[in-house]
Amino acid sequence: MIDDAAKTETIDEIFIVGGTANIKENIAQLLRKAKTLTPTITVSSVLPSKRRANPDRRADVNMKMKEACNEVDVKFVDNDANFTFRKSI
Repeated sequence: MIDDAAKTETIDEIFIVGGTANIKENIAQLLRKAKTLTPTITVSSVLPSKRRANPDRRADVNMKMKEACNEVDVKFVDNDANFTFRKSI
């Protein structure tokens, strides 16, 4: 999608929301490509979900995404505490 948008649009800002499928392998490449389109990029961590049975995998993916963001000077938002420790009303 980034390639298609780059051909037809001016991009001011990109938001990337992490998922666990192949993101560890592809995040660095995705960030490098996104940086060619705009310097303003924000990456959100993989959000906790009751459907995901392996919280360790989510934590590992978030750590890898954070490391990749730090390498290319991209803002990383770790939403884990926002969702994990929220109290029900």
